[in-house]
Amino acid sequence: MGNMESYAKFLSEIDEVIKKVPQEEREPIKRIFFETWNKTFQQNPKDSISQFIENFQELKESFSFLEKYMATKLLAEAFTNYIFENKKEEVKA
Repeated sequence: MGNMESYAKFLSEIDEVIKKVPQEEREPIKRIFFETWNKTFQQNPKDSISQFIENFQELKESFSFLEKYMATKLLAEAFTNYIFENKKEEVKA
């Protein structure tokens, strides 16, 4: 799987976990992820998961504790889902 395809799947996993958050809590969390994606896109047109996570760690500090906590929890869940999905695909191949 190519770097861009991997990154797209990773972002898709983030979208899926954000959808599970109640609507009233979703907007600030989406903003953290959007700002992270935007910064990553501007830095690295190849789109890098590791760069995304680095940027996330930096940008989340400007948000409230609860928003940081929720976003970090969702990122961990999305990353775990992404890794398990890739392992399933490797086993099939």
